[in-house]
Amino acid sequence: MKKLALKARVERRRKIAIVFLALLVCSAIAGTAWLYNSIHSWYWSGVVAYDSSVTDAEREQLEGILGKHNLRYDVMISARTVTELPSEAHFVLSTKVPVVTFYDARQSIGRAELFGPEGEAVAYQAQLVAVRDLDVTRKVLAIDDDYFFRDMRRGAVFRVLELDSKNPNEVIAILDEELEGGLEASDIFSVAQTGTTGQEPEWQDSQVVRLAYNPADEQETRAEISEAKASGAWVMVEIDYEACRAGQECDAPVGGQRELFRKVAAMGADMVVGLGVQAQTFEIYKGVPIFYGLGNLESGAVRSLGLTHYFYRGRLLATQVRPMGESAGSELLERLGRARPADADRLEIRTVQGLVDEWARGRNVGVLIRSLDTGQMVAQVNPERKFFAASLYKLAVVTAGYLRVQGGQNPNATLLGGRTWGQCLDVSIRTSDNPCAETLWTQLGRDTATMSMSAADSVRELERVWQGELSIMNRALYLDSLLEQEVLFRRGLPAGFAGDVRVYNKVGWLAAEWHDAAIVAIDGRYYAVAVLTQGVGHTAVRELGSLLNLHLRRAVEL
Repeated sequence: MKKLALKARVERRRKIAIVFLALLVCSAIAGTAWLYNSIHSWYWSGVVAYDSSVTDAEREQLEGILGKHNLRYDVMISARTVTELPSEAHFVLSTKVPVVTFYDARQSIGRAELFGPEGEAVAYQAQLVAVRDLDVTRKVLAIDDDYFFRDMRRGAVFRVLELDSKNPNEVIAILDEELEGGLEASDIFSVAQTGTTGQEPEWQDSQVVRLAYNPADEQETRAEISEAKASGAWVMVEIDYEACRAGQECDAPVGGQRELFRKVAAMGADMVVGLGVQAQTFEIYKGVPIFYGLGNLESGAVRSLGLTHYFYRGRLLATQVRPMGESAGSELLERLGRARPADADRLEIRTVQGLVDEWARGRNVGVLIRSLDTGQMVAQVNPERKFFAASLYKLAVVTAGYLRVQGGQNPNATLLGGRTWGQCLDVSIRTSDNPCAETLWTQLGRDTATMSMSAADSVRELERVWQGELSIMNRALYLDSLLEQEVLFRRGLPAGFAGDVRVYNKVGWLAAEWHDAAIVAIDGRYYAVAVLTQGVGHTAVRELGSLLNLHLRRAVEL
């Protein structure tokens, strides 16, 4: 028995020793791993490298973020501008969509109109705006029929970072925490409205309130709007208004419809929508979108409008307007846009005219500002007064030169010294004092341009560039030349506008003259602005640019 008891004690001790050794080995392994990871973290942090596709500004931004973290893996970062998100690991640095004015009938824009000759994103026929900066006073276009808000993976200009690493999610997680990046479909609440059926749209978002009236009682409407707004909600008011049932006379507001809908907008509604039988016009009134009638195909209308609203955190980013029925194309939108109330833009024109009048008082100037979207005159002072053109004559010469190229002239043929036709067309705009323009003028004929010009003459030359005489490629080259001049030639109008405004300008500059003729792209609107002066320097012209920057920024309240 004693031998058996001794044997059992020995066996227990052996087992205890084995367990102890196992624990010791595990501790050693864990300690070694901890030590390895610590040393790796301290001395062998992952290296971040950037290729040439990453801009200096982007690199500086990323270094400021990633430099605060010890990465475990090396990563090579590259950047691309795309209109469809890639399938491989990536981070969306920015998302921009093409926008135009609220009344523009276009539904989409081609990729060729958004990207310049070198493939860089530009904005000639539409402005590119960050998605989070959208507001409903501007219309979002599809890109080659891909509408961004449908699935949010295409139909926008994405600036994408691509990550070559064993673990790209390590960097993506850091950037997700530090930067807003792109929007996800889950961030967006959408609702569709249409006059084609009797079905009610679903309004689930608690930050969005829909109020419907038939008819609208002023006291009740005012009280309910005030209550909803007090809760912080976005408020849509629907009004069943069926005063007009057929014919194009229904396009415009009828009876007291305009006064009623505007009164409701002034009560604090964020949007007013009419549910009349026929599709009717639309407008922005004091910053509020008003759709006077959607139409109803089931009630006998031959045309109708469908609206889809896209909300982000209780704020309306965009409303897509879709023609329906027999007139399912842009023709209906063009017609309804023309039928908007005559005073829809009047205050904007009156306000800009007033500031131009005040600026021009006591100065020998000629000014003309015209909307390139509608052709409407915005402001003018002595628009036909003639001045010595100085270098503004080159606007006409360069347009004629590009048209000659389109007619078969080889742009690579030598024109002057070592410069080709193409190089001379570029330098004639970029650099004011050079012999290229004179040589082109001689080659093209002296009747191509004149040395006596007015603001109206200058605007007409800008419209020739903008409105389609030139091919897409040549227009892009021309506009690049206007935009990328030396600072010396951008001290007037361009210097007065904010940095996010594109100003494609040409100056005429001598001892007594400072002329500036420009295409201005501001908040989805496009203007031709010409200022010709005598005895007025670039400082005063820059001042006018600053005034226009403020007054052309948004649709001005009536």
